Amino acid sequence: MYLFLQDRMKHSDPSKDHIFRFLFSSYYGLAGAGLTVRFLDRYFQLLADATKHSKAHSLSAIVSTLRRCPTRRGYRTLQFSFATKLVATAVPTEPIYDSRVELVFGFQRPPNYLDFAERLQRYLKSYESIQEFYALALADFRVQQTIKTFIARLAPKSCLPEAKALDFMLWTAGGLLRKHEL
Repeated sequence: MYLFLQDRMKHSDPSKDHIFRFLFSSYYGLAGAGLTVRFLDRYFQLLADATKHSKAHSLSAIVSTLRRCPTRRGYRTLQFSFATKLVATAVPTEPIYDSRVELVFGFQRPPNYLDFAERLQRYLKSYESIQEFYALALADFRVQQTIKTFIARLAPKSCLPEAKALDFMLWTAGGLLRKHEL
């Protein structure tokens, strides 16, 4: 699905392509998160902007912008995971961050009683650790070989970026940890 979304995004505007929006929302979990149409419109406009410029805007700025769009229940939430998925879609070398990745790295979700700025700083610090891990892992010959084997078995005719293969491996490991199978 990732490669399909990347290909479709090359030929359409993600803010206007309803098929892309539906598939992206389903794939990355936005569909069941209680988000409003206003939130989704702003999200996909930010994705379109980031894609046009071939670089992601500040993760902090994206989170702050999305916070202005309340959920269906009327809350202004910190949607860090979805912001990283936006950034990682626009810039495929960037990692994603979600509850499964949190499990793999042993991160604690910042408590809701903290103010927005403190919670965001804690998420950003964890994300920075993941970025550092990716840089080290993707520079390691043994990890590169493992990723190449992974890609050859699961997507042999694709040009899946190594960082996305690593995303998938960590996300899958987090799912197994969640189920207590790892």
